[in-house]
Amino acid sequence: MTWDVLGYQILGYAPKTADALIKGDKTIIQKLCDYLSVSDCTPDKIIEVIKTSEGISKLINFEFDTFGITKNLTLNQIGFNDPCSNLCLDESYFKLQVILATVATIAFFGIVGYVIAYGMANLTKEGSFIVGNLTGIAGAIAKDVYGYFFGSSIGSKQKSDTINKQHQIIKQL
Repeated sequence: MTWDVLGYQILGYAPKTADALIKGDKTIIQKLCDYLSVSDCTPDKIIEVIKTSEGISKLINFEFDTFGITKNLTLNQIGFNDPCSNLCLDESYFKLQVILATVATIAFFGIVGYVIAYGMANLTKEGSFIVGNLTGIAGAIAKDVYGYFFGSSIGSKQKSDTINKQHQIIKQL
């Protein structure tokens, strides 16, 4: 194994250390070997040490200590720039989303029900134009609501929640 391959393997745990290994920074390589108490400084020996959870912990601490990152990280310091920031984490905001989605869905079915019950033949030209546009708009909103709550957006929210949990763990280090 080479140093750059090792760098790519630890990228998720210690990105700055990984970058230094990929670039072949001999100073960081030696510091890492000293920090992990590896006498024969080879990528294979480093892998043996960091295979364990204790080794991963040492690697993360090396990242913190070597690159001057404090252990009391904020989400912004570790590069977590979620565009919805705290709004996504606020439960009352999520409740508001559910209420608005419910209103939009009821409006769609209400308009469709009106068209089915009364038909569009009895409406004036302008009235049928307005009802037709409202039906289309309400249908698009209902599609967006369905897509958010049952489509890819819910997966994105689950991903964000997972990332937030991981960042909370990092903050506790």
